[in-house]
Amino acid sequence: MRLQWIFAWAVFGGIQALGHPRLADAQITTEASRPSAADSSEDSAALDLRLRQILRLLTDTTMSTDSLFSAEMRSQLPNAKVREVIAAHVTPYGTPTGATSLVAKPAPWAAQFRVVLDKGYAIPFTLSVEPSPPHLLNGLFIGTPLRLVATFDELTIELRNKYPRVSFLAAQLDTLGMFTPVAQINADTALAIGSGFKLYILAETIRQIDEGTLRWDDIVTLDSATRSTPSGILQKWPSGAPVTIHTLATLMISQSDNTATDLLLHRVGRANVEAMQRTAGSQHADRNIPFLSTREFFALKSAAGKSLLSLYVTSTPKVRRTLLDTLNRIAYDQLAPATPGKPYEVEAIEWFASASDLVRVAAWIHQNTADIAVQQGRAILAVNPGVQFPSVKWRYVGFKGGSEPGVLSGTFLLQRTDGMWYVISLTANDSAQPINTAELFGYVQRAAELLAQ
Repeated sequence: MRLQWIFAWAVFGGIQALGHPRLADAQITTEASRPSAADSSEDSAALDLRLRQILRLLTDTTMSTDSLFSAEMRSQLPNAKVREVIAAHVTPYGTPTGATSLVAKPAPWAAQFRVVLDKGYAIPFTLSVEPSPPHLLNGLFIGTPLRLVATFDELTIELRNKYPRVSFLAAQLDTLGMFTPVAQINADTALAIGSGFKLYILAETIRQIDEGTLRWDDIVTLDSATRSTPSGILQKWPSGAPVTIHTLATLMISQSDNTATDLLLHRVGRANVEAMQRTAGSQHADRNIPFLSTREFFALKSAAGKSLLSLYVTSTPKVRRTLLDTLNRIAYDQLAPATPGKPYEVEAIEWFASASDLVRVAAWIHQNTADIAVQQGRAILAVNPGVQFPSVKWRYVGFKGGSEPGVLSGTFLLQRTDGMWYVISLTANDSAQPINTAELFGYVQRAAELLAQ
């Protein structure tokens, strides 16, 4: 068995324009299968011992990691550095009062758990130990502190005070695809959603596959005309490379690959995606006409497209469509943002939807992915869960997020272990400064905690 160790804390993936905000958890990789019953007992005992030692380490400033960490881990993380991390990212949130498991079926020699602190916070931890005695710790991840709340009223008051421009809805789904709100703030207010718009492209892909006019294994050829900027990987692939619809959809949702998105948008048809907004119940579809590709979006937000921006914003949808050809002629190397790292025209050039709109499209995807031919659509949505949810409480987690500076959005389709389905959608906008991903998505985790009860 080969294990990768990483010691990290409160880390989120690098977020670029139209990126896919996600928790960059340390991934424990293994080449071994689940151990036998005998091995499982040894596994559990070793992990239990290291967990007790970690809880002690969090409060005992004199404790050394020499008998806890592997040699490789100690070489990279001396005791002084460990104490520095704990002091900055654990101690301010209280003293540990206990720990609970987050995973119903943990990987071999690894565990995920949550440490509860006496100041009303909980912190997720992931650890792994060496499979050979004495089973020293060779992987540790300290996640983002999550403040515990007792009610949705408490959560919504705090969220409203923290983010003046927010749209939030937590809702329960029924067997007919309808939803009942559980908690909400400005749920019908449309805000910029970044890559959240890709849910509508996924929905239209599912519809066409269900009708038989498209197949998951249909081939699309990469070309330079639709090459977009990151996030993603396809922008680096050579022109002429064959890619399946399934690959495009998976990269679009799980990695928010912008080139994959544009290829899929052109394959299923811009007009069809525009119509899908209404099919899926969007109340703000008119704000996304024409439905921009990511390349067109970047062109409008670039220095090269600045002269077209005001004309585009003030024009009718018909005139806007005529401007798309001009936008697509802007060279790839000129698509750099006009104001790197800062919010830029987030109220004018974006894709717009309310939390209610996003809950409806997630509900549509859930309702329309029951048949065998389209079940992959639901599976694709679950490739990247976005943030950590305890598998002891949640059987399925589907996610699509979106971000650019000043914009952050996340929509989560969740199935509880008792079979009940929920959707949580949260979007915040700020025209003055970027939004903290860890902080905003912490509210999603707290909402899920309340729904899990």
